[in-house]
Amino acid sequence: MKKLHDANNNVLQIIHCYSEDLNAEQIINMIKKHAFVYKHAHWSQYQTSAFNICISYHHQWIIYNTLFQSMSLLEHAEYLEMLQEETRNENLKNHFIKQGFWIEKGIDEKKIYLDVVHKIRPYILTKSLGLTILPTLKCNARCFYCFEQGIQQISMTKQTAQNIIHFIETKPDIEKVQFTWFGGEPMMNAELIEYICNWLFIKNIPLTSQMITNGYLLDNPEKIKNAKKYWHLKSVQITLDGLYETYNQRKNYMNPCINPFEKVIHNIQLLSHQHIHVTIRLNIDKDNFEEIIDLCQWLVSVFKDNKYVHAYGEFIRDNPKINSRIFVTFEERQYVMQKIMSILIEGNLFQVEELFQEYPRITACMNDHLQAYVINPDGTICQCENESGCKECIIGEINHIDENTIQSSNHLNLSKQCESCQFLPMCLGGCQFSHRLDLEPCFLIRYAADTLIRAYVRKQEVL
Repeated sequence: MKKLHDANNNVLQIIHCYSEDLNAEQIINMIKKHAFVYKHAHWSQYQTSAFNICISYHHQWIIYNTLFQSMSLLEHAEYLEMLQEETRNENLKNHFIKQGFWIEKGIDEKKIYLDVVHKIRPYILTKSLGLTILPTLKCNARCFYCFEQGIQQISMTKQTAQNIIHFIETKPDIEKVQFTWFGGEPMMNAELIEYICNWLFIKNIPLTSQMITNGYLLDNPEKIKNAKKYWHLKSVQITLDGLYETYNQRKNYMNPCINPFEKVIHNIQLLSHQHIHVTIRLNIDKDNFEEIIDLCQWLVSVFKDNKYVHAYGEFIRDNPKINSRIFVTFEERQYVMQKIMSILIEGNLFQVEELFQEYPRITACMNDHLQAYVINPDGTICQCENESGCKECIIGEINHIDENTIQSSNHLNLSKQCESCQFLPMCLGGCQFSHRLDLEPCFLIRYAADTLIRAYVRKQEVL
């Protein structure tokens, strides 16, 4: 038996001491003061946790609990004793209990976890404000899969920007403002970004920002320095769809240079030189998933050990009922994700250690966050960046926000499959937009769990 990652004691205590009479503030205060008390010595019977994930590893077993965040390496005989929920080895018994692999008989962990989430979400999520702002719906690329096709390409005015600033001023209790610049291509209206950030500086409102961009226009070191200094730009997400020829064909830039792929790679290097974190999102579909594996190997050869460049895979959200040609099946997703994550972890372009320190979640995505808004160029608001510019998805306007309407739309969707899933604390139902389209909502952990957990264990063994 070897402990690899200790259980989160706060979560363990909540599960064993939870009462429906507790309100959100009481739960938070008890966590802060470590006021939960439970005595497992009085238990007479045990059951294995519903959140245990068991993975074979060199004639041993890795046990990872997604709710308690504990991870241990067990010998085969120890693993069998855990499954049998009975052992004469007191040390082993205490380990199973303290790490949450065994819980008291009759406890419904999933119900308690979801009850606590629903109680504390309003208490915690109202302390920060997340604004995804679209300075423009115009774009210099013409990706065939773009969900904004057919939407009018307008840009934000300074009046709308002033309305956003006024909206922020109406929330004095907010402790942090986080901007995400989106589009279209946000750099096609960089002046508007600068205008908003300058006004917030004048009004002494602290902010941090990130950007989702194709990266083509981030080609000037001075421009990048200014973005870091005045926009407080901390990170950038840039999408790649394949190697040279595939990327250039899919992006289909207007008035492109000779090789857009090379230019974007060069721009990623410029950003990393300024210590701005770059996350490369690898867009995967049926036509390119084999090439994405080659792309990962190429990225490792260029960016290996660059601590400011990371990469991950994501599947193009395309409803199979509309366009099944590029839809990737669950088995194909597992295959490609396990391949690329192995390559990226080995090349230090994906930090698997950080992955197991983020849970359990109290929100699935921005769609169900109580203080997250997507603001279109015309000042209208929608729930999700995948609904940007869509008139049917508007739930309000920045200069006239009905908080009740906004919050009533920020509900959490969980399918029956999600509620019974061992990965629930790691995604809380996954992509809410995909739920509404009846698509697979899972994040990458679901497709590459074995690869990610084994990689984490290997790294722990080296330490």
